[in-house]
Amino acid sequence: MVVDITPHFDRKLEALGAYSSQFFDPSSKEPKTPISGEDFFDFLRGRAKEMGRPIGAAYAEGFTSARNLGVERLDLLV
Repeated sequence: MVVDITPHFDRKLEALGAYSSQFFDPSSKEPKTPISGEDFFDFLRGRAKEMGRPIGAAYAEGFTSARNLGVERLDLLV
C-alpha cells in the first residue's frame, strides 16, 4: 500500500532532524551507520518521490503488512 504524504513530507523530515545525534555529523567519532551518511536525507526524499510517482503524488510512503488487509468498499480505494 502506498499513501500520499505530500502535505506532511517537510514536517516528517523536520521531525526526523530533531534526532540529530542519529544522523550525519562531520565531527562525529562514532561508527558510520546506514542513517549517518551525509546523503541519508537525500535518499529519503528520493524514495518518497519514487513511491509517489505511480500514484501521482509528489511524495508517498509505502507500507507492507504480514496479514491480509480487509476493506468494505473497493470504490473508496484511490
